[in-house]
Amino acid sequence: MDDELDTYLASLERSSKFNVVRTLKTTPHETTELVELADGISAPGPYIRKRIALDAGIGQTYPRLFGEQQAGRDAACSPHIYECYETEDSLNVVMEFVHGKTLADWVYEADPSPAFAAYVFPRICDAVSELHEGFEPPIIHRDLKPSNVMINEHGVKVIDFGIARSYREDAESDTRHFGTPSYAPPEQFGFGQTDERSDIYALGMLLYYCLTERTPTFSMLESEFEDDDVPVPLRKVIAKATSFDPANRYASVRELKHAFLKAIDETLALVPAAAADWAPPSGMPAVFAGEHAAPGMASESPARGKDGRKGDSGSPPHGAVFDAGLPSEGAIPKGAHAPRRSHLPETLAVAWNTVVILAWLLMMAGCFFAALQPTETNALAPTWVLVLEYPVLMGGFFAFVAYALLYKKFLRRDMPALAPFGMRKGLAICAVGAIVCLAAAVGVQAAWQAVV
Repeated sequence: MDDELDTYLASLERSSKFNVVRTLKTTPHETTELVELADGISAPGPYIRKRIALDAGIGQTYPRLFGEQQAGRDAACSPHIYECYETEDSLNVVMEFVHGKTLADWVYEADPSPAFAAYVFPRICDAVSELHEGFEPPIIHRDLKPSNVMINEHGVKVIDFGIARSYREDAESDTRHFGTPSYAPPEQFGFGQTDERSDIYALGMLLYYCLTERTPTFSMLESEFEDDDVPVPLRKVIAKATSFDPANRYASVRELKHAFLKAIDETLALVPAAAADWAPPSGMPAVFAGEHAAPGMASESPARGKDGRKGDSGSPPHGAVFDAGLPSEGAIPKGAHAPRRSHLPETLAVAWNTVVILAWLLMMAGCFFAALQPTETNALAPTWVLVLEYPVLMGGFFAFVAYALLYKKFLRRDMPALAPFGMRKGLAICAVGAIVCLAAAVGVQAAWQAVV
């Protein structure tokens, strides 16, 4: 009883050391806060503090990572954990605040393209490989998505290990099923136990996002990623990585990375050689230009220590970066895969979209007015004819035109459901829809005039 009281009092003392700057996220089972030391003198931070309900059954990878780091096995791919302790009802984790931007932010700023993927995706693979190969048993993240991959001047870090777990050979299925539906594999929702191949599925979806800036959909899975923005060699890589049956996926992240680099080589072979100089996508950290290996050359796994444990003495120090195995200098023809630079400033883009939406609302108001206050020509027309012709068909015409005119780049970042298609496919759909609506409206008017 005295030990329990001492533990509880110690946890209270630990919690009082920090001031909450702001709350970043709140769910029924977890609160994520930006905190700093209360004294504000020695190391004011900021830090990230997670408070996870003990009865939620999540967050158990944090104590394991904390123990590994305390033993001197600090993983470069994950945030450094400073404290990990339990109170009466919660697990409390205080960790490094990772500076930088998420993968979603970088795709938005640099534009999706094979070139962008060639610089970034191998490093993401290296970070996930460290979780799988640097720990025994492997750590399965289970929630890899654009907002959980951070990129800064030190390289790539994976964050948010709330639903990560350790692989168990004797388990037939996971005890709990979580994840972001667009990136989580089928087995994560009751079709078996998650293992390294579950993260490979998510990496395949991340690769699609790097190439298109769109959240993958079930229809993309069914079409095996037949998309104008995804070169054919890379479609094959994504399709294999995201197979429904884990046995049909790549056996390891290392194998996925090699396949990706080979596919990049095949993609380049389809493009005539151009200028010899190439630089990382605009704005990317300088570290992405620092280490260039020949195409297809993947980095080695973390070395084993004297006791055979992966990552003990050979793993890189905290903050180090693995060799990315990137295409060599000049391998990507200038202009062939260079990211698009034609950005509208976000303020101007918002203003443009506001004008487009207001114009569309004005047109819709006109359509309803035409149906409710018909002209002399339409005075004898039944109400249902007027509603069909104006608010429905002409309203549809104006909706397709307005959507085509919207600047959708930041919509794909912040509201991906509103921009599920690439530019060319989206414009084609809008054009066909607008023509069909206009033709149908004219047809309805002509048919009514003929009847009269």
